[in-house]
Amino acid sequence: MKKITAYLAIIRGLLREAKQMKKSIICMIIICSLFIFYGCGGGGGGSSSNTPVTISVSFQNNHASSLNQKYLLLTHVRYTVTGPKMKDMQGSVPVIGDAADIDLMVPSGPQRLFKIQILDSSGAVAYFGDTTADLKGDPIKLEILLHEMPRCNDIVQSGSDNPETFTIDLGKKSGTFQFDYETYSVKDRMIITYEGKTLYDSGCINTDGIKTEYISYSGNSTAITVAVQPNCEGAVSTKWDFVVYCPQEQENKIVGTWAHVALERLNDATWGSILETVIFRNDGTGAEINRRVNYGGNVNSFDRINFTYSTNQNQDGSTNLTMVYPDRTLTHKIIISDNGNMVIIDRTSDASSKRIDVAIRMDISKSYTNADFFGDYYGTTYNYYSGNILDFGYHNSWAGIVSSDGIGNYFGTGTWNNDGVIITQNDTLTYSVNTEGSIVTGNGNFEGYLGANNLFITSRPTVNNHWKISFGMKKGDRTYATADLAGTWALTGFGDANQGTSYGDMVGIMTCDSVGNCTATLKSQKDGDIINEPIDFQNISIDPFGSFGVLPNTIAPSYSAAIGNNGNTLLMNMSFGQSALYDREILIGVRCTGCTNLAGQAANLKTKKTYHFKKHPNSLSLQNTREKTSRHGKVG
Repeated sequence: MKKITAYLAIIRGLLREAKQMKKSIICMIIICSLFIFYGCGGGGGGSSSNTPVTISVSFQNNHASSLNQKYLLLTHVRYTVTGPKMKDMQGSVPVIGDAADIDLMVPSGPQRLFKIQILDSSGAVAYFGDTTADLKGDPIKLEILLHEMPRCNDIVQSGSDNPETFTIDLGKKSGTFQFDYETYSVKDRMIITYEGKTLYDSGCINTDGIKTEYISYSGNSTAITVAVQPNCEGAVSTKWDFVVYCPQEQENKIVGTWAHVALERLNDATWGSILETVIFRNDGTGAEINRRVNYGGNVNSFDRINFTYSTNQNQDGSTNLTMVYPDRTLTHKIIISDNGNMVIIDRTSDASSKRIDVAIRMDISKSYTNADFFGDYYGTTYNYYSGNILDFGYHNSWAGIVSSDGIGNYFGTGTWNNDGVIITQNDTLTYSVNTEGSIVTGNGNFEGYLGANNLFITSRPTVNNHWKISFGMKKGDRTYATADLAGTWALTGFGDANQGTSYGDMVGIMTCDSVGNCTATLKSQKDGDIINEPIDFQNISIDPFGSFGVLPNTIAPSYSAAIGNNGNTLLMNMSFGQSALYDREILIGVRCTGCTNLAGQAANLKTKKTYHFKKHPNSLSLQNTREKTSRHGKVG
């Protein structure tokens, strides 16, 4: 400011001498004085305060055509300029063809960082690049080499021991994506962040195989960052790889009409059963229809109970289903089969009872008749009678085959474990199917539903001394082989032990290879204790109709374990161990490719059980059964 005042004083002095000098000479002196001041202002070395900058960007030729196919139409270039002692600059210009030029006036100075992003019509980043330049006032043209933004579904891999960070565009601002990674035998760490927040931290881990996580996010950005910290325990020569899968547009698989059956034993020895249909609508509303319940011999029915609901996917592949009723709110952890027509529920977190729930999707587009229940079906059942009916027993479990003629009659062949007594029984009984899919079986004794893809459930909800759950599926709905067992299965189960003095329910994961070897981890809630039960099933052999064969040292029939529902459902009745006839247990499984670690962390870990299967001599023929009278119980 003092310099400006001094030079103005000089100019005023020159003007006072104007009378003695010619105007032209005075003007020249004034111009020269101003030139000296502005040209030398600040005492610097002759640089201007701003520098003209032209940024030229072009798309790499080997990506240009594929980019326009892979991404939406490229629409604009976004730029930012930052540096010491300058205000950040940002803006955008339209894309013209495969290039764009940006003309800027940037404050002169060192270490000016220019960042460029090419965006498509959805706002997703397709290309990015940056460069640094020192600006001294002279016009400058910068050419920035652009790189294609890594996208989901592109595998990223490296054998480097140096830390690396990847920014990956997911193409949308919210969703759930699958993250697969492998760190092999040397421990590495992977951290996923979104908008500065950590979504997932693997910890320092050697996976010794591919590990899968399902990760949800929501915000304003479409990109996540994956930071890899190799050799996190100080080792060397690591290798790792990962892939981020694009979030898929997920349909809400719970929407539709379902038939639901449940069997429960409370800790106070009260037994309960539920049979109903449940409707879930797209708008988040729903209703329970024709709900029949029997708890402790008190039989009740409800025509309609309305609710609202919401769902949220968990990282282990299950879904939290929250149902809000007028008087209460309930949250259930459900697992939906890959083909979307079965649901099982994890009840192990409720220590007040032991319970098993199964739901099957109903086909509301059709009108059912007796002809919809036709052919052979695998089935499994668990029963409890409050009084010993003849020699049927209090606790019993059944596995068998139901053969229906499609006009109202069926023949049941099965094996019972009745309080430790094994009985093979044949029954000829009647059934009737109603137009909406409900069914009455066992000469009018049992009620249930037919579902999509030839599934059925039954119970006995209106009799006050009998609690029951039955599930069945079409035998040989297609030709099966042992390789059809390969993959990941979610399991639920229910059973009793020690002559009916101990009860348990369970949930877990079973993974199988293509040659009949499976490893399962079940979380069991037994008498208030949570226990992890690791189990190996080896040498399973599946016949063309879907049955497993049997375990050695048991008297289990071949039909006690089977696959069906187009390869999406398993039945396993474990009630026929020769040395444990007072133990009854049924398992129902659904194929769940995205499921991991449903058993979670348990307080105790039991020693692993290993079961070796063998081929049953009559696995394709069930003629060598011993017929008993129907007073031992009815199939259905």
